[in-house]
Parts: sequence; structure tokens; C-alpha cells
Amino acid sequence: MRIWLVALLMAAAHPALAEVKPLPVPRVTLYPGDVITSAAIGFKDFHVTGDTARRFAIDPAQVEGKTARRTLMAGKPIALAHLAGVKGVRKGALAHALLRRGALAIDLMVEPLEDGAAGQMIRARNNESGTEIRLLVQADGTLEAAP
Repeated sequence: MRIWLVALLMAAAHPALAEVKPLPVPRVTLYPGDVITSAAIGFKDFHVTGDTARRFAIDPAQVEGKTARRTLMAGKPIALAHLAGVKGVRKGALAHALLRRGALAIDLMVEPLEDGAAGQMIRARNNESGTEIRLLVQADGTLEAAP
């Protein structure tokens, strides 16, 4: 909130450095963990500087499908730092894992020991052996051993 206010004051002090652009804003207040859909996004005109464009969403594609890390107030610009990717796997919920070594492929169910989004390495427990392994979260929510 403070960053937005500073950017707005800077734009008012130097109107030649800012231009008015429509930025995506939440139509309703979104709370941490809420997934942002296209229906939840509207537009509102703001004075935009180069700094604003780096810190805030300027295109709806930057926010759609993400989750709110902090409360996003209706009608306010969306700070990119307040967004997170959708969790691919949840701690404690069984997940499908694939382990490959050359021509050998092992398919098993594991228990993630932490939440993870696509592209993250997480710890998981093989329930049959009790062994803890590190796996890479895939976009489809499955886990795979890192190469």
C-alpha cells in the first residue's frame, strides 16, 4: 500500500514522467489463498511510471490463475509481490510420484512433507519404506525425481 502511495505522489509531482493507464484491480476484496479468476478482475485508471510498471500488475495475464499471498483490496492496484503460484501439491495429501533411472521407471504414491507449486523441489515420504526423498513438482500436480 505504501509503495502505491509513493508512486502516486511521485507521478503527481512529475506529471511528465507518468501516463494514465488502466491497471487490473480486484472487483472484490480477495483474501490470502484465494485463486484469482478473470471474473474477479476489473480495470481502473492510474498514473503509471516505470517503477509502477515493475512493481504492479499491468496486464491481467500476470494475475489470473495466481493466488493472493496477502489481502488484495477491491479497486486497488495489485502488487506482484502479493501474488503466488497455485499450489501443485499440499502437505499431507497423497501424491503420485515417478522415479526414473535409465530405462527403469517406478510409479508410487508419496506423502508430501510440504506444500509446493510447479517447478519447486519438495520433500516427500515414501509411505512403504518410510524414506524421505526430494522431488520436483510438475505442472499437472505430480512429482518427479530431479535429473
